[in-house]
Amino acid sequence: MSKGIAKQLSEACSTGDLDSLLQVIYYNRDIAQELLCEEHSDEEDSPHHNTRSFLFMACENGHLEVVRQIVEFGADVNYASYNELTPLCAACMNKHTSVAKYLISKGALVHDPALGQSSPIVLACSSGSHEIIELLLSEQPLLLQTHGQLLLYEASRRGHVQAVKLLIKKGVDVNPCPFSGCRTDAQGRILGTPLEGACVGQQTNVVNYLIENGAEVTLYIVDKYWEVIGEALMRYTKETQSKRKVHFSYEADPSVTMFSAAWNRKNLFALHKAWFVNLSARLVRVDLSGNYLEELPEELLNTLPLLEVLDVSNNKLQYLPEVTSTFTRYYTWNMILLCD
Repeated sequence: MSKGIAKQLSEACSTGDLDSLLQVIYYNRDIAQELLCEEHSDEEDSPHHNTRSFLFMACENGHLEVVRQIVEFGADVNYASYNELTPLCAACMNKHTSVAKYLISKGALVHDPALGQSSPIVLACSSGSHEIIELLLSEQPLLLQTHGQLLLYEASRRGHVQAVKLLIKKGVDVNPCPFSGCRTDAQGRILGTPLEGACVGQQTNVVNYLIENGAEVTLYIVDKYWEVIGEALMRYTKETQSKRKVHFSYEADPSVTMFSAAWNRKNLFALHKAWFVNLSARLVRVDLSGNYLEELPEELLNTLPLLEVLDVSNNKLQYLPEVTSTFTRYYTWNMILLCD
């Protein structure tokens, strides 16, 4: 009999059928209370204890009135069932803000260190619900200091721009100290910077946003994630008109679109030669001013036959690579026009 009742409860919690839930409780109060409050479900015999409590099911599907009824009936809001996740975890993963707010009002833990990266606040960043993130942080602001870097890394890796904006607005550093706060994953490995997280997840929109907000594009990041960073930089590479008359053995085809790269003030500590390959015959202007470059790849000066202007002012350059081409180019370096 209890299995039949459990099945009815499961259907009611999954579909949000409050009337069916109340009917089961009314006619089978003792059994229903035992099932709901002792957190058993019709999946109880499944392997690896991957069972969802009835409260978890209702939270997972965002059925607030069903959740409210089960909690009022005595269910524990902090009971970890499916994969050791709590009902609040279910609400956070599925972006059910109203359910999360209700559970917190009934004592649900915003962060449980024992859950590691399955803690509600971390799952909220993974799912990208900035409303829930704001809700949880308002309940426990100290998490920004202790776990802010982990949260920003996770939101960046998953590509949730709004969550990234929220965390940065709240003061989480885009260039964290290696030993600042909690920066380890579930396996205890040290996480990288938020920009690394965005590169790992290949989230170019987040890469752009982080760069525009001061994230440092270090030599390590350029070497390891040059493809993602290069794709992000293409956002600042625009079509342009070349006004200079060229004197080569061939004339530039006016039907070919030329490009200008405005990569100035992008916190670049290094360049990758591959970034210039695809546009090598069509790049006429490159602005690299206001970065932190200490050297330039030789390919930049020797594989761009139509390059007219290269601005590398306000960097940390000590010298320019040797120019083997005989073509005249103009360079601006520390506001000086240099010609070969």
